Amino acid sequence: MKKFFCCFIVLSIFLPKATFLFAQQPATEGRAKIEALLKKISVQKADTNKVQMLTDIAYEYNKVSPYDGIKYANLAIALAEKLDWKLGIARGNSCLGANYFSLSDFPKAHEYWLKSLEMNVEIGNEFGVANHLHNIGNVFFSQKNYALALEFYEKALKKSQEIGNDKIVTHSYAAIGNVYTQLKDYNKALEYNYKALTIDKKSGVKGNIAADEISIGSVYNEQGNYNLALDMLQNGKQIKSEIGDKRGLSNAYNLLGTTYFKMTKDSSLKNSSKANLHLAIAYLDSAITIGRQMGYLDNVQKSYKVLSDAQSMTDNYKDAYYSYKEYAGIKDSVFSLEKQTDIFNLLKKEEIEEKKLEAERQMEEKERIEYLQMGGIIMFILILIVSLLFLRGKKVHPRVINILCTFSMLIVFEFINLLIHGKIENLTHHNLLLTLLCLLVIAAIIIPLHHKLEHWLKKKIVN
Repeated sequence: MKKFFCCFIVLSIFLPKATFLFAQQPATEGRAKIEALLKKISVQKADTNKVQMLTDIAYEYNKVSPYDGIKYANLAIALAEKLDWKLGIARGNSCLGANYFSLSDFPKAHEYWLKSLEMNVEIGNEFGVANHLHNIGNVFFSQKNYALALEFYEKALKKSQEIGNDKIVTHSYAAIGNVYTQLKDYNKALEYNYKALTIDKKSGVKGNIAADEISIGSVYNEQGNYNLALDMLQNGKQIKSEIGDKRGLSNAYNLLGTTYFKMTKDSSLKNSSKANLHLAIAYLDSAITIGRQMGYLDNVQKSYKVLSDAQSMTDNYKDAYYSYKEYAGIKDSVFSLEKQTDIFNLLKKEEIEEKKLEAERQMEEKERIEYLQMGGIIMFILILIVSLLFLRGKKVHPRVINILCTFSMLIVFEFINLLIHGKIENLTHHNLLLTLLCLLVIAAIIIPLHHKLEHWLKKKIVN
């Protein structure tokens, strides 16, 4: 008993520090790729390749230092605009969205991802369209609007399957799985997450494999299957640490802490409840430390909530109160009604813009048809004039003249209707009876002219 107590004391003192020190390792490894890109970009001329490199740097910073990521994304946009390279501008906005998302500034993330989505639609970049449908789904997921999140994820999945892009297919499967986890449909959650893991293992992308394992670990945690949860979360944590993904590592630490905390309340594991409790506190502390470093406030507030409960169980009420205050403060700033209203307004703006674009497309189509009709009428008039010149001086049956004059009257009537149709509708305010009366007046003017033209042609042509 004494030996166990000594081990427990050592664990409680050194584990938080050891975990924290281990958490710092990815910061160095994660910057290795960024430093390599920065060396290359220093000698790169100002062309589209430089824009590509700037966006790559901005995206990598999203995982370790989002404020730096925002700086490089803006540099990429400025150069892309100078080069008039729309794909580069879209990529820059995409990176801005990713970095603001890491900072839990969800309205700005939505704003920039929406810009990128619209630009990708404009230039016909199907990959970009699928990617940003998925990203916008992430915004709604973060705001706990699971219905809208699922709608966007399913659109992204359909689009990515159409273009055969496995990367976004797996992201969409995992995201849909996460939605079902929140909806407590754990069977569907596991089904979709394992679909993602199967594809990612074939592609061998370590970061995606780790993300899938962390998601699966989260589901097992919710089910109370703690051993499987810990296996998956530890695997995911290890990979996130190796590749230097601080954002993913913070998430893994939060889920590990949450799992160990839930284990303290499991009656079948009562003998190790104290050890599990201190492990929970250690992992949650590390999640908060890394999240604070990079501004990942969403994960920080989740960690503070569980940490407050864990500290209360150790009778450390002072720290528990502080942790709860931090949780409440961050929650109010990140998930305030004002923030949700901003996102709702952006969504409504998107719907309005889509309706406006659709109306413009319909108007363009209507104008195109009218131009074609007008062109056809003018062509017919020219053919009629040529025909009359050709028939002049030849023997022509009066019935031919009657037919030509009838067609001429109909074409002229349609031509006049096309020219003044809009004015008639404005004058009558779309009243059908008044519009009909106006058309009858036009017909009353044309018909006598038709008879005079017919009489004149018969006189000139018919022998």
